[in-house]
Amino acid sequence: MNMPTASRPSLCPRTLKVINSLSLLAIVLYTLWFTTSFQIRHQSLDVSRLIDYGLNYEQSLVVEKALAYPSWPRGFLYPPPNVILRLGLGQIGLKVSAILWMGLLIAATLACLEALLYLLGRSRHPAKYVMAFLALCSVEYFIEWDLRALNGNMIYLASLLGALICFCKARPHAAGMLLAGSIVLKVYSVVFLPYFLIKRQYRLCLAALLWLGFFFVVLPGTYFGPSNAWVVTENWVTTVLRSSDSLSLPFEYPAYLTSLHKTLLILLNERGGKGLHNVMNLGEEQVFGLTRWSQGIWILFVAAYFLSTLRTSPDLHHGKTLMMDAGALTLLILPFSPALQPHHGVVMLIPALMLVSISFDHTVSSALRWTSAAILLAGYVELQFGPSLAIRGLGMMICIVLYMSALILIRTTLPHSPVPAESNRAIGSSPRP
Repeated sequence: MNMPTASRPSLCPRTLKVINSLSLLAIVLYTLWFTTSFQIRHQSLDVSRLIDYGLNYEQSLVVEKALAYPSWPRGFLYPPPNVILRLGLGQIGLKVSAILWMGLLIAATLACLEALLYLLGRSRHPAKYVMAFLALCSVEYFIEWDLRALNGNMIYLASLLGALICFCKARPHAAGMLLAGSIVLKVYSVVFLPYFLIKRQYRLCLAALLWLGFFFVVLPGTYFGPSNAWVVTENWVTTVLRSSDSLSLPFEYPAYLTSLHKTLLILLNERGGKGLHNVMNLGEEQVFGLTRWSQGIWILFVAAYFLSTLRTSPDLHHGKTLMMDAGALTLLILPFSPALQPHHGVVMLIPALMLVSISFDHTVSSALRWTSAAILLAGYVELQFGPSLAIRGLGMMICIVLYMSALILIRTTLPHSPVPAESNRAIGSSPRP
């Protein structure tokens, strides 16, 4: 008797089609609701109702006027080309541009799911939206935060995943442009430049650098003027560097900061824990030193993932492999961010969908399927019922470690399989028999 495979679901085709369609509908309704409900319920598009979008626009105006970035409590660390983007959108009217931003958030969320399904080789799977919906549910805390606050991390993730798909389709110039665009939206994805350089993707890296030159040099020079652009850029770099070494930033920043440094301060310092949450009473400099040690251990932990790639030697252009590497790289940077917030966790959608896909895949061992499902459930339970309010950062760090552990597990245990049909157009690859 033949064993069922991932492409042969046990449900009858008609029932599965209905469930799949309902899952797509649920995804669309979820995205629409959390992106627009706050404004609809208040029947207002005033700046106070636009939350992060309105706040970031106001801070962009401050940068334009003062040619300097605002103080720490504002937490505005976006690069100059991002400032120009927000000011440019504001030229069409704040309310109109906010509606446009909502539309971009909705489209980006759906595009992220489609892109991840493509990289997994599941874009034609009859239960693809069931898998997408389960992955969305497992990390909905982060995505809901981003959509409801109108922040833009889903747009950043869509740009990054678009770059990966263009790379798979042998379009390095388009991939470089989208990668540069993702860096403008969120500097976190700069880690992909050395990644592709190590993989000898020189055309992609060159295209990305040229576009970064346009975004970070030509665009600010044209908008602010050459001398003012230099002042703004220098002030931005200084502000970012100071934020990473600041002992006081976690105390000055709003309560929803979930950085590793603040989390350790809350647990290990009396001022940070306010006598309620701290289990120890270390000095602030001691906690800062412990933060640096923890970040060093984290680097070693992520390095374990990439060391595992040397043993398995999978094809880089395999969409699934590229997706796993992207998951590791996007998780890598989070514990280093001094201004980490819940919506930055939308990148955990990458390993979440990977885990869901494996849970559905009967071609892998049952142990790996059940372990993947258990990790997903653990992440969901933590986000729904884990630490909240002041120690929300602890839960976020647990999720980051949990999903990184999952990627290491998958990379070391998942058997090397042929490239899916959708990935056969990768650079330097050809269809396999």
